[in-house]
Amino acid sequence: MPFTSMPLNFGLDFTETIRSIKREIFGESIPPIFYHYTGLKGVLGIGGSCSFHAISTEDLADKTEIQHGVAIVQEEIQHALNRPGSRFAQWLLESLPDSLSARKAWTFTTCFCLELGSAFHCFKYGGYCLQVDTLSAPDPRLRPQGLLADVQYQRVLYVESEKRAAVRHAVDAIIACAGKSSRGNLQGPWAESIGRSHSRIAAQCLMDIVASLKSPEYAKDREWRIVCHPRFSIAASAPDLDDDAFRCLIKTRDDKKRYVELSILEQGQTFGSFPETVLPFSAIYVANDFREGSQEHSAILKMLERSGRPDIPLVPFP
Repeated sequence: MPFTSMPLNFGLDFTETIRSIKREIFGESIPPIFYHYTGLKGVLGIGGSCSFHAISTEDLADKTEIQHGVAIVQEEIQHALNRPGSRFAQWLLESLPDSLSARKAWTFTTCFCLELGSAFHCFKYGGYCLQVDTLSAPDPRLRPQGLLADVQYQRVLYVESEKRAAVRHAVDAIIACAGKSSRGNLQGPWAESIGRSHSRIAAQCLMDIVASLKSPEYAKDREWRIVCHPRFSIAASAPDLDDDAFRCLIKTRDDKKRYVELSILEQGQTFGSFPETVLPFSAIYVANDFREGSQEHSAILKMLERSGRPDIPLVPFP
């Protein structure tokens, strides 16, 4: 029997399953306030550009961080391949590690936490803490300009059983969705091309989970993230166009790390060639040894004045 598939059905079924998994493991309620710890250079950079940098997961400082989640996926795939399944589902699982690796360069994250005045975070990231108001909205106010990106909040998972349960559920869903959306044997001139389309959809959806899996040794971070990647068209005939369109948002820092700027548009403004952005934080908290009148103090006050927000409080940790 000739091989046929319905990538649209596969994409819709699988993306809905991933949404369900994320609702279960990340929760639906978004905290009203996030905090971002950084140094003086970070405060001035974020304030001067009115944006946070979401870094490519391929360029994270700790190269093992994203590989930790990828390794869990690979292990769960191997377990699944030992179980009976359709040839197409097996091919799809076997192709996923390479597809997942390819999506790392197109997945960007920036981090926050829920704790104000944390000595641990000050020591690790810097003695300044920016307050970011989420308004408890499910869609991040911080996002790239335009409509080319998919942006979402996610809580980082550290507990091994939670991580594996999420990945196992996703891998099982790939098998089920592949069986529902395909017929016949995986052969013929178009079979591999069709298979790559399914693999891309599965890999990008999985990256939404993988980007929030970290080793238990980092559990003290208690991290939340904004995860950003190209908005992809399910079952598009030319899926690479999604990446090509998103490419214009990617910039490169002096340290060679690729990033996407996440900013907040002026309230009420949605479209425009040159949309106005506002400071993405509502308060700056500083360590106790911060001195008024110091060079650091003056530099931050000048930044706030240039940004048109000298009213933003600059205060010691409570």
